[in-house]
Amino acid sequence: MAIVAVLRTHLLQIAFGTLAGLLVLICSILCPQAIRAVEVRIFRLARVRIAAMLVLAALSFGGSAAVVALTHIPRPSVHDEFAYLLAADTFASGRLSNPTHPMWEHFHTFHVIQKPTYVSKFPPGQGFVLATGQVLFGQPIVGVWITGALTCAAMYWLLLRWFRPGIAFIGALFCVCQIGVATYWTQSYWGGMLAAWGGVLVFGAAHSLRRQPALRDTVILLVGLAILSVSRPMEGLAASLPILVYLGVLGIRGTHSFRKLFFRRVAIPFSLGAAALLLGLGYFNFTQTGRPLVTAYQVYTDTYEPINLFRRGQLNEPAIFRDPFLRRYYGLNAKVLKQYQSALLNQLPSAGKRLYTVWRFYVDPLLTIPLLLALVAPPRNGWLVWIPIASVLGALLLFWYWLLPHYAAPITGPLFLLITQGWRRLRIWRPHQRIGLLLARSLVAMCVAVLAAQVVKAWHDQTQWPPDWSDQRAELEGELSRTAEKHLIIVRYSQQHVSIREWVHNRADIDQARVVWARELDPEHNRLLTSYFRDRRVWLLEADQPDPKIVPYPAPEDAPATAVQSIGR
Repeated sequence: MAIVAVLRTHLLQIAFGTLAGLLVLICSILCPQAIRAVEVRIFRLARVRIAAMLVLAALSFGGSAAVVALTHIPRPSVHDEFAYLLAADTFASGRLSNPTHPMWEHFHTFHVIQKPTYVSKFPPGQGFVLATGQVLFGQPIVGVWITGALTCAAMYWLLLRWFRPGIAFIGALFCVCQIGVATYWTQSYWGGMLAAWGGVLVFGAAHSLRRQPALRDTVILLVGLAILSVSRPMEGLAASLPILVYLGVLGIRGTHSFRKLFFRRVAIPFSLGAAALLLGLGYFNFTQTGRPLVTAYQVYTDTYEPINLFRRGQLNEPAIFRDPFLRRYYGLNAKVLKQYQSALLNQLPSAGKRLYTVWRFYVDPLLTIPLLLALVAPPRNGWLVWIPIASVLGALLLFWYWLLPHYAAPITGPLFLLITQGWRRLRIWRPHQRIGLLLARSLVAMCVAVLAAQVVKAWHDQTQWPPDWSDQRAELEGELSRTAEKHLIIVRYSQQHVSIREWVHNRADIDQARVVWARELDPEHNRLLTSYFRDRRVWLLEADQPDPKIVPYPAPEDAPATAVQSIGR
């Protein structure tokens, strides 16, 4: 039944891919000169490296923009997206953190801390990416597209270290088709591309440094490590630590002349750059938590999460919430996670599902054959590829209870390197080289066709599916923002509220926002809230109604001014 469901969901992609593959096969048999001419032009373009990188970047950026042109600007719907947008709004305002609001108990939401500062819990990388789009182009999503373009161009730069330009270009084209246009990495605010870009820079620079120490490659390595440390620090460490250890051993055990160059061009610049990076991260942590060695993520985990991710299996003291929904949510979450941890055997079926998630996103059925061929005929220095992959996947399976594709983003480069190696082996398959060449060409056409089908499907879904709660929230906020008044929306949840439908998310500067979202608490705190925002029009939203609408909030009695000042203590 699961296979049938997958086939139905991807029927359009299957049809497009099959037709494209058959068309290329037929053309290769009937008019091979035409197909050969197209291939020669692509390979000729690939030899001009700057032009090839610009083409790949333009395909990713332009394709992502085309999806939005056919649909609409992505609207945040997942808790993480709202938290990243809060970080972007904070950075775009010229601040690294926001002061705790006097009414902070009404603004509790997922992945956001309220004390000692009001900030997103996540590392700052994705927030800076979104802030770039917000400041330069007025839309945070443009920052995501820029990162996607940089990742696809850098993928070609990485693959050039293993393959000839034409093969490297096709491998980077696989990256564009598979993750660079019509996935949640480029069509949401959730992230993935930034860590993928950092991983690509680390792997490419490390491969160059192992052959010839150079200051340029050391700088690229540092940039890649910095990107990983501000996007996916735990997975980035798992991916890069084996490589750093190998480079260190190589520098120590090399010849005298190699050691001398390595010390001057790699060891000293790397040490200085790493120290500057650690100081910068420490200062950022200090602005958010008041302690250089404590991140906002740790504060959130210690304060709200029922099980401490940094001390596996240890229960935290339960946070005290005035909102009954949050009390129920975190209490239930604690029971579920504790039951999950109770037996190690429970990890086994979950591990298979998590690996399937990674395979489905990065490889998919079309690229499975090249990946399998890479297992049979791995690239040179294959251990430099396999060890980071095994390290990251092992860490994700051991230390996380769930797995999303962007968790494995730091190993995007090695994964597509393996796929490219497999495609190359298919292209020169012997003793059936002509068959292998036909299949390799068809595979490229099928990937491009599947991408086109994904874009068409996104447009079709936009016209067929009714708006969900996130669309309703975005439309309501946009409509109220265009009025002359300022607004306060007090959100009321029912006993059956589903946690994914979280309406309470706010801007970095809550007091200056056109629309403020707040949780409904007890009558006393509600009176204090409406008294604090007495200059706003106050609405009530019963979020769990079939068709949520705002109505005027029942006017409470004015609260004493002294009480308003003391609520946040």
